[in-house]
Amino acid sequence: MPVKINKVFLFLFILITKLIWILFINNHFKSKSSNGYFIAISGADTHSYIEPIENYIKTGNYGMMLGEFTPFQNHKEEVFYPTIRTPYYGMLYYLFRIFFSKQWSFELLAFLQVIVEVFAILAFSSLVYDRTKNKRAYFISLFFLTFSTWVTFYASEIMTESLTCSFIIFSLYFFNAWLTKKKNASLLLTGFFLAYAIMMKPFILPWLICFFLSILLASSGFKSILKNLLVFSTSFLILLAPWIIRNYKATGEIIVFTKPMFYPCKKLVRSCTDFITAWGGDAIWWEGKCKTAGTYFFQTDVNENCEYKFPDYVFTPDYKLADFKELRNQIALFQTNTTNDSMDAAISSRFEMMKESFIKNRPMVYYVITPFLRMKSAFIKSGSYYINGTNLPLKAIKMLQTTLYWLPLFFGTLGLLIFGFRKIKDPFNFVLTSFPACLIVTLAFLIKVNEWRYFIHLYPILIFFMIQFYLRIKERVAR
Repeated sequence: MPVKINKVFLFLFILITKLIWILFINNHFKSKSSNGYFIAISGADTHSYIEPIENYIKTGNYGMMLGEFTPFQNHKEEVFYPTIRTPYYGMLYYLFRIFFSKQWSFELLAFLQVIVEVFAILAFSSLVYDRTKNKRAYFISLFFLTFSTWVTFYASEIMTESLTCSFIIFSLYFFNAWLTKKKNASLLLTGFFLAYAIMMKPFILPWLICFFLSILLASSGFKSILKNLLVFSTSFLILLAPWIIRNYKATGEIIVFTKPMFYPCKKLVRSCTDFITAWGGDAIWWEGKCKTAGTYFFQTDVNENCEYKFPDYVFTPDYKLADFKELRNQIALFQTNTTNDSMDAAISSRFEMMKESFIKNRPMVYYVITPFLRMKSAFIKSGSYYINGTNLPLKAIKMLQTTLYWLPLFFGTLGLLIFGFRKIKDPFNFVLTSFPACLIVTLAFLIKVNEWRYFIHLYPILIFFMIQFYLRIKERVAR
């Protein structure tokens, strides 16, 4: 710690601040999801992490019964999936569930996530100071991470977002410690937290390669490289091997992470989603928000009066708006009998045809522009959309959160582009700089998703480069 501050006082101050933010968010925005809990929130994907554990407690089998993810009223009969989620997030819930009820286990897991976030904030601020040797940089990072709710928004939700972000910070903290002192314990902990984060969010996997390359840069001699890579990889192998072996025994297949990767759904739901994301549209219909392409095609009770204006570039000579209206009517008809597989296949085929036509007629948009449209959808936010500024205090809070989001986003991006790649041969800087690139390429270009919760893990890194930008400007002004 760069200054003499009582560590217990600082920890309690951040913890209380976070709990206040969480209670504010839960009551102001998530009250319908609280289900009678104090701080815990049941998110959209909570059941897929918790039900396999509950099933294991009751029957000894890990997995869950799952029907199709669909906007339709008549759902398909549920099927048992033994590999829907890796168990490593659920294991933390299980440790509480052994001794407590489901409700108390939810509360304790949510509180654990808040505690871990507080430790991550302290670790990251110490990391910033160690890399900059600047007290002001330490306090800036502490301030932004303490008072911002961009990551804390998920701290109370029984989902993997919050813990994953914290574990990424811990992996960076211990990697920097290893680079400084070359202690095997630090490298082992680096691998452990990174491996655990990957097991919770497999799309982080490409970043593992960057760690390998950084270890190569920081090691001298073949024996040193081999030893360091082995120490780093130990935790990953220990966590992954039992899961792969278990999956092979349960299914006869080699499943590294999860199967299926996405919730099972009708063919037309998947093909419609693929078509919409091909041109950079928002396919989400399950949140009940209007003005998305998803709600145009899948009109539920919540959004049945929603309309959507398609951009002109979406259309090709092979299909027009009239085709969209016809498809929407067919989907509405399909809802009366979702067991009609031939109709499902026919509608799906039309969406696939339109996607192929779009790629053929708009290749530049599909391959170049669309990924950036997804990035725009993921990042260009108010940073405070959950706050309804109906009075002066709420307007002030909304303005604070918007400021705390946009300063790192704008100046952090500048700092990353200007200073991050300049010292790319530095092992730590390479790891830090490569993470945004890995995440954006994986999510926006390969998986083709734009949900902002997948990108919250970049927020601390943007704060780091925002501070780098600030220190460099300050240095030049002082001259």
